[in-house]
Amino acid sequence: MIGVPFRRVELVTKLGPAQVATRLQQVTFPHYRWFRFPPRQKQFVGPITAERFLLARAIRGLNSYLPRVAGSIAPSLSGSRVSLTMTLHPVIIGLVLGTTMWVCYIAVAVPGNLTGKVVLVTVFGAFHVLMWLVGFEPEANWAEERIRAILEVGDAEVA
Repeated sequence: MIGVPFRRVELVTKLGPAQVATRLQQVTFPHYRWFRFPPRQKQFVGPITAERFLLARAIRGLNSYLPRVAGSIAPSLSGSRVSLTMTLHPVIIGLVLGTTMWVCYIAVAVPGNLTGKVVLVTVFGAFHVLMWLVGFEPEANWAEERIRAILEVGDAEVA
């Protein structure tokens, strides 16, 4: 979707699918509990099965642009192929799209000077791009690097 942070990566590891799931489970807390943070040694939060996982970085603060890493694990001739798709939480995507529609409505439907409307749209667009670059991209890079290290992956094929 245009305007929504997104990244897809294919990793190939020598580990078998069961080993991939086990390695990810060792550094992942199954779910957040209300008003409690996961243990510091856990790097991710989310469910993991033998074929799929849905992870987010275990952080103690707030970051609406924190990527959700949806992954699939498939056997390959040399071990496993792990597909990663990183994007925002669906609720955040809805909020960003809703806010965008609201800003566009204000810019088009509300009477006023053109300069103010252009400034409104420009400031909102710049804020979204800044949050994408400061909030999403560094966290997506961190998640990809950590998963590569956990799964002992060298080079990756980027889709």
